[in-house]
Amino acid sequence: MSFQDTLNELNQKISNFFSFIGDKLKNFKELSVGEQVSFGCVGVGILLILISIMLFLF
Repeated sequence: MSFQDTLNELNQKISNFFSFIGDKLKNFKELSVGEQVSFGCVGVGILLILISIMLFLF
């Protein structure tokens, strides 16, 4: 397997992952309460990580 094949496979996996997340977020109201809470927590966690990196750098 060549390096280009590996990159194409990785790109396809990343595309599939974001497609899956996008489909879940389109039907957010139909998700269970636990899934809604977990998506919110992950979003807030990523936001806090980005803020902490910015504060650390500046």
